[in-house]
Amino acid sequence: MMKLLLISLFSCLFMCTQAQDKLDIIKSLQELKNKSHIDGEDSTMLKLYHELYFNSLQKDVFSLDPELLNRIQSLIKGPRTKNVHLLVSLLKYQDAIRLREEGKIKFDQEMQLAMINFMDQEFLEIYNQTPALVYIYKTETLEMNGQSPELLENIEQGLKAFPDCIPLKLYLYNNYKNEALKKELLQNHASHWLVKLKLSQAK
Repeated sequence: MMKLLLISLFSCLFMCTQAQDKLDIIKSLQELKNKSHIDGEDSTMLKLYHELYFNSLQKDVFSLDPELLNRIQSLIKGPRTKNVHLLVSLLKYQDAIRLREEGKIKFDQEMQLAMINFMDQEFLEIYNQTPALVYIYKTETLEMNGQSPELLENIEQGLKAFPDCIPLKLYLYNNYKNEALKKELLQNHASHWLVKLKLSQAK
């Protein structure tokens, strides 16, 4: 649900996803990595993922301003952009979701999870941390198969790293019906657009 809100904003930036199976996806992502200049001292991509998370999912009002989208385009085109495979992977992921919603490609949970796990592993290798956006996307993907130990573990790990993450708190409540958590969300984040959307009738 949450990731779909970014699709229209990103689809104009990156539209070349082809129908692939899991092995093709992993191969194409690895090729992206091989062509990228890896630099753990350059925090541009880590900051960008956080900015996308904060502006689109954590703030009370969803917003991605034109300046941010222009910056993304500049990073994609810039020949000296470091760790650019992290950004291209995100855009390819968004594009695959868009094409699946349009019925143009097969993009099942296994392939979706393969892309997210790739991004997760790359962030861990380069920065030794997982962005909140990746935790959220992985939660959405795992949720496709209903409740599972892996789903709960991912949400709990995400909240340990980002204890104020509203989307992860919503996923925790929606899947496990913690009434105390619902009360907290309604009391402390009543103006948040996702809380209004998901819990408005619970007031």
